[in-house]
Amino acid sequence: MKKNTAPAAIVVGAVFGLTALILDAATGHEGQTLIAEDHFYAFSVGLRIQQWHAVALLATGALLYRQDDSRAWRAAAIAFTIGVLLFSGGLYLASIGVDVGFVTPLGGMTLMLGWVLLGVGGLLGRRE
Repeated sequence: MKKNTAPAAIVVGAVFGLTALILDAATGHEGQTLIAEDHFYAFSVGLRIQQWHAVALLATGALLYRQDDSRAWRAAAIAFTIGVLLFSGGLYLASIGVDVGFVTPLGGMTLMLGWVLLGVGGLLGRRE
């Protein structure tokens, strides 16, 4: 499994980046008709977080190509993926009126864990 983490992180990062671009373009042109004005801020936060973490996944994938035995970096890629799905997905659903409860905060905590794991992997280097 560990050999597949780098390409998977890059593919997921690219998909997140592409879908963020599509959503940004769609809401830029038709945002007022697709999303109620009072929910648009939540949608834009979800979009911004997805964009940043698409880049984080691409960088993590590149790091994993260089050092594929880093358990912390593999875990960071997984945390970023799950975190975006929960956090941004939760905000997207909330922006169209779907109550998602605790999903969004759980996604935020998962994203934070991903950043911690990325840092831990950098500190540990080859010592893991």
